[in-house]
Amino acid sequence: MPAADFCDGLSVEFLPIMAIPPFCVELDAVGFSWCTPGYPDEPLWFNEDHAAEVVRRAIDHGLRRYGAEYQQQVLQALAPRVNPGALEVFAPLAWQAHLSGTGAVVAAVGDLAPDPARLRGGLQAILQAVRQARLPQPEDGLRLPYYGQSLLALSRVGPLAGVAGPLCQAAAGCAEGLFEQALRAAAATSGLSGVQKPYAPGLWRLEQLKRFFPPSHPLIQEAFGYASFFQAWNQLTFGTVPDLTARWVPGEYALAQAQRTLGYWYVPIKLKIVLQQPWLIPQPDLPRLRPVAPYFLPYALERTHWSWVSVPEGYRIPRVAGTPGLGVPGGPAWDADALYRALLR
Repeated sequence: MPAADFCDGLSVEFLPIMAIPPFCVELDAVGFSWCTPGYPDEPLWFNEDHAAEVVRRAIDHGLRRYGAEYQQQVLQALAPRVNPGALEVFAPLAWQAHLSGTGAVVAAVGDLAPDPARLRGGLQAILQAVRQARLPQPEDGLRLPYYGQSLLALSRVGPLAGVAGPLCQAAAGCAEGLFEQALRAAAATSGLSGVQKPYAPGLWRLEQLKRFFPPSHPLIQEAFGYASFFQAWNQLTFGTVPDLTARWVPGEYALAQAQRTLGYWYVPIKLKIVLQQPWLIPQPDLPRLRPVAPYFLPYALERTHWSWVSVPEGYRIPRVAGTPGLGVPGGPAWDADALYRALLR
């Protein structure tokens, strides 16, 4: 957190007095001792109304300023960028907008590296997802021939032949005409899931498996008939700081709560009077916290989430709505057309 974010827009206030801390007076010579009621856990007097007003102003300030800064940082993080040396391209498309309930920012994802090990790993992950799927009959008997035809096609593509060929030979269902035979056999039975509303083309139960496929080389995605996307979208979120839904190790959340409790610190003091000298010796006790409602920082703001999704060809992309390319009012103007034109040269 930048240093400027600590107590920004605030100044030191000497008035009104916030509290009179608890104290004790001890006369050492005569063994006399008197303490304020509730010492050391309760101050003698605490300005509850002013404390509540200061906390309210601080919460309003945080939501108004830091909420806007957060959204601006999200827009900067989603800006297009190109790193030719690392074969990295981030070309997002604002589909309507990423604000809550409006749509999402979507960017196609593909592994452009021509590394045989990575190509093989992507194909093996796809085959593993197909083998582990649980489907009813007759789709269960069709899954290997259904996707075997895509693997067979890749084994004939020059850049991928050396990787897909051995996998095709080892995979059951990867043979010429095998899918047509399996499809004719399945069509003779009842219950084959063909084209049905609202499902898109293909055998939809088998097509839905593609949602579990990983991002891979564009040639692999094209052969199997799916596309992978990075998505960012906002959801209106209500909660408190610290966030209960975050991943905490045992005991960490309780410590975070103690560190972020809203309140005022005060220091109890013992005043020891030594009559022989005379001396007045102040002895501060351990600091105490006086919590102030609402005790933890509440918030209600649009929180940005992100995910990777794979979508079968012809099927709906999750969270996408409206018209692509409208962007966000007040945000940076992204010329997606110009960016893609530059990438295709």
